[in-house]
Amino acid sequence: MVDLVRDNKGYYQPGNLVSVTTVLPFDSSGIPKETLKSAARRGEAVHEAAFIMDGGKPEEPVVDLEALHPSWRPYVIGYDRFIKDKSPTYTEMEMVVCSRNHGFAGRLDRIGSYEGKPAIFDLKTGPVSAFEALQMSAYLSAFGEGQETNIDQHSRISIHVTSDGNYSVHQWDKGGDGSVQANDLGVFLKFLDTHRWLVENGVRKPQVFSTLKAQKPRSEEIGEEISVLDQPAIATKLDLLDFLKGKKSECEALEKALKNHFEGVELVSVGDWVIEGKETERLFKPKPAQDARISRGWSTKFTRIGDKK
Repeated sequence: MVDLVRDNKGYYQPGNLVSVTTVLPFDSSGIPKETLKSAARRGEAVHEAAFIMDGGKPEEPVVDLEALHPSWRPYVIGYDRFIKDKSPTYTEMEMVVCSRNHGFAGRLDRIGSYEGKPAIFDLKTGPVSAFEALQMSAYLSAFGEGQETNIDQHSRISIHVTSDGNYSVHQWDKGGDGSVQANDLGVFLKFLDTHRWLVENGVRKPQVFSTLKAQKPRSEEIGEEISVLDQPAIATKLDLLDFLKGKKSECEALEKALKNHFEGVELVSVGDWVIEGKETERLFKPKPAQDARISRGWSTKFTRIGDKK
């Protein structure tokens, strides 16, 4: 595995290697910034869940769907269906590959085999794009550089998981004779040359990762001019907010104790309060390789009726 990291301008270091995904013009025009951020967070979460499902963290083999954001769960379910239906095999996961010959690098989601053929895989949570063929062609070329590996025999597989819990498989090679791979790589290298020209001439800025920006020391912040609001009411509310945060754990502990006390009780009144309970069921899958089972529990609701005197 190549020991490379991305700097705050999007280049892989050492070597100032351009990121493959930075080069390609995946279309995001017309998509609101917040939507793009949300899609990025979803992609990261689904990739992490898939990594655990595939054994990337043996000490944490279980993916708890309930712990995921509700809108992300179907994508993980879709990937689980792909694994069960297609039975791919993986030899490497999340592998950084680089081309020293052409000066680019990227991260390969999976390397292994698919339907009896060697293959590379990329997991997607967005719509299908023809640029994926170029992206995976670049990855495959970098993977084979300096190795005695016949990359022309590798399939390029993108797995698209969807919001309805399904998946689709897109295979970007045809015939396995290398002709499509060679053509796609040539097109990618033209995009790479164009990207470099745009950056060198100031038309395009290198991608900057805000999370990697150096944080300003607190001592410098104090020395800067700051504005002061004379708003006693807001200050009081901030003090109240701080107080309530401190009481949150106490409230949660008391609520849990009360719910445990009334577990199994369907309907009862206590003073001005009505306590209602009911049995709950949810589908639970402890491990990807195991069948789903029904997990039963008890839900308790507290309702206040009338004003307490």
